[in-house]
Amino acid sequence: MKVQTFCNLIFGNRRQVWNRDIDRLAPGWLVETLSVHTGTPIEIARKTTLQVFEGTLYPRFHPTGTLLWIQTMQMYHRQREGLGQQYCPGCLAEDVVPYFRKTWRVSLKTFCLRHACYLLDRCHVCGASVAFHRVDMAQGALPDVALSRCHQCGEDLGSGPQHAPRIWDEDAFAAMAKIIDALDAVAAGVQTPLNNSTLAVLRHLSAMLLGQRRKLNLRAYLSECFGVEEILIDRRKRATFEAQGIELRHTIGFVA
Repeated sequence: MKVQTFCNLIFGNRRQVWNRDIDRLAPGWLVETLSVHTGTPIEIARKTTLQVFEGTLYPRFHPTGTLLWIQTMQMYHRQREGLGQQYCPGCLAEDVVPYFRKTWRVSLKTFCLRHACYLLDRCHVCGASVAFHRVDMAQGALPDVALSRCHQCGEDLGSGPQHAPRIWDEDAFAAMAKIIDALDAVAAGVQTPLNNSTLAVLRHLSAMLLGQRRKLNLRAYLSECFGVEEILIDRRKRATFEAQGIELRHTIGFVA
């Protein structure tokens, strides 16, 4: 059964599902209905949403605006104009049944610890953003097509390049790896000593690096310290960490 057919049957045509970020919003009617119709305990169903990071990445969940450290989808009807869904090609290639991890929506996570490679945030062939809920919407598509297929060109995202993340300083890289490891633990429901104050400082520094104040030379200073070419900000995008591409976020997180 195709996913859209399934949703129409259990939610009806009046419920809005695909024109919003359901991983983030996760309305009660959706999670509870899925729990009933898939035989999944409600506690487990709720843990599949991004609200599992409440109290770690952000103090309180809110449905609108920027949610701290969660990549933005930029939904427009059923289209995703943002690059909010990241993925590790190595993980997708290894999966018997490919699925997308919760931590792949976290802005700070720019590389995979298991495969020591950058995450990708678009199809490596056609450049389309990831919208795995649309893979079976194409004419003639089979209902059991893998979620790892690009909805636009059909390429297997698991075949994407696995480039090692750039390292300017071993200590800084180890610190970022520690944070990413802690976030993976949170996503799996394991308690972690991740310090909220550390993320708060990192958030403040990243905002300063993305800022446009002419008198603020922090970006140039840190770029010089780490031997990094001065970070160029794409002003066509919102000046928030969560709206940036992987390479820029990796550089900013590293020097911050």
